[in-house]
Amino acid sequence: MKRITNITCSCIIFGMTANVFADCDGKHATFDSVTSTLTLPAIQIPLLHPITGMPTGQQAIFKGEMLLLNGVDDFVIKENSFEYLSIATSVDACAAQYTYVDFITPFANGGVLTIPYVDVETVIILPPHQPIPGAVVTFQAKLRQLSIDQTIFHVSSLTEITSTALNDPCDQNTTEGQTKLATQLLEPFLLFDAVDDMVIVDYMIFGTWPTPLSTSITPPSGNFTQELVSLPKYIEATMRTTIQNSEMCPQIAGKTIRFIWSDTSNNWTCTVTGVPNGVPKEFLSSCK
Repeated sequence: MKRITNITCSCIIFGMTANVFADCDGKHATFDSVTSTLTLPAIQIPLLHPITGMPTGQQAIFKGEMLLLNGVDDFVIKENSFEYLSIATSVDACAAQYTYVDFITPFANGGVLTIPYVDVETVIILPPHQPIPGAVVTFQAKLRQLSIDQTIFHVSSLTEITSTALNDPCDQNTTEGQTKLATQLLEPFLLFDAVDDMVIVDYMIFGTWPTPLSTSITPPSGNFTQELVSLPKYIEATMRTTIQNSEMCPQIAGKTIRFIWSDTSNNWTCTVTGVPNGVPKEFLSSCK
């Protein structure tokens, strides 16, 4: 078998800035402390392939409400409140994200609901026990779905955030920002390099492409790479979102890179052109 061609990451940064906090104004989830109601204007849930069980890259969007249970840090889904809205092909940084704990038994172990922005109206208690509205504080929240009752979500983390903390972490006008972007883009190439030979060995031995990756190949992930998925004649890497890792550069967050195998040349090539939600070509000059 011919030695697989090395693929290098050459990253070019162009002037693009973002303030995610400002872009999400009017799209935050809200918590009403009087009614104990959490209102979610948009929740993205990944669609799974009926055969492989892996994400298709599309997201179903719902809206709904949850109620805080008395005396515990748990929310329960409000009956008949969830409503289907549409299908999306990319991750919305403003929307709540539902992710499965694993894709082997996605419905048995529940999932995690990450809410990027929750506006909470604080309460001031005046004598005699009279609540009046206080200032609004914005949090990022993570809720873990309970496997014993999947209508209940436990608050596993709650972090206060500010607009300053949500600015684009990659300032292209600084050397530090350019280095950060290049480092994040290098990771999926290194993870791909860890499995590519094993994929081709399986392919040559069994005559079929390993989809999903065989049990002998552990699908890798990293600080900036959410997953590598094997599909016929290519492997696709998906970058983490800014919700999953606040250090992610928003220009490439949630984006994909595809590594394509050629039987003719026995080589891999990478591409982002024509790939659903692909990394902008400007950042990867080495990819087609």
